[in-house]
Amino acid sequence: MCTVFAESEVVSLIAQNKKTDDIVHGLNKAVASKTASLAKRVGGEETYMMTGGVSKNNGLVKTLEEKLETKLVISDKAQLCGALGAALFAADMVTE
Repeated sequence: MCTVFAESEVVSLIAQNKKTDDIVHGLNKAVASKTASLAKRVGGEETYMMTGGVSKNNGLVKTLEEKLETKLVISDKAQLCGALGAALFAADMVTE
């Protein structure tokens, strides 16, 4: 989904006095649908792990689990996974 389109849609929904909870749920559903579709397109199979700060969004996690029909594995330090991966990559570069 294009973020410009999403932003425009959210602005429109706010102007229509839609409830914030409903808008957020709609965004979560859109992101979860797109993510599940991409995972299935590349042949993704259970078990799925979610990393990054967005894994702290319980609404998105629940919606994505529903779309994938499985429980996601989420570390309690999920928001640090990208930084840890970058640090490991950098360490490998230094030792080469």
